[in-house]
Amino acid sequence: MLQVRRWLVAFFGESKDITEINSTDANECRLFMIKSGLAEATYRRHLGRCRQLFKAAIKLGIIRGENPFGDMSVTVRADKARQFFVSRESADKLIAACPDAQWRLMVALSRYGGIRTPSETLAIKWSDINWEHNRIRIPSPKT
Repeated sequence: MLQVRRWLVAFFGESKDITEINSTDANECRLFMIKSGLAEATYRRHLGRCRQLFKAAIKLGIIRGENPFGDMSVTVRADKARQFFVSRESADKLIAACPDAQWRLMVALSRYGGIRTPSETLAIKWSDINWEHNRIRIPSPKT
C-alpha cells in the first residue's frame, strides 16, 4: 500500500483531494504507471490496490459515488515470456555467488528442493528436520 501511495502522490501530488478523483483521472494514472516502465503484472497489482483503497474510502463515507478504479482490469497473470528453466550450471553459479551460507541454502532449497522462497524457506525450523528418516517437513503458508 505504501508503494501505491507513492504512485498516487507521484501522479496526483500531495494536495489532490481524494474526493475529486474520477475515472478519467484513474485511467490517466494507469497510463502514467505504464509509461513509467512498470511491468504489466506490477501496474495491475498497484491498480488493484488503488481499487481496494477507494472501495474502503467509499465504505467509510470519505468519498461518495463510484470507485474511479472500479472498472479497471486488475487481474495479475504470470508473464510466460519471463519463465525459463534454471539449469544445474546456472543454479550452481548463483549458489557460488551468494554472500553467505544462509543464502546458498535458500537458493539450493528453492532450485533443487522445489521450495517456495522466501515464504517456505524462511519458515523452516530445526524441529522440521527428521534426521533419522532423511525428511524435511515444509511449513507452507500457502496451503
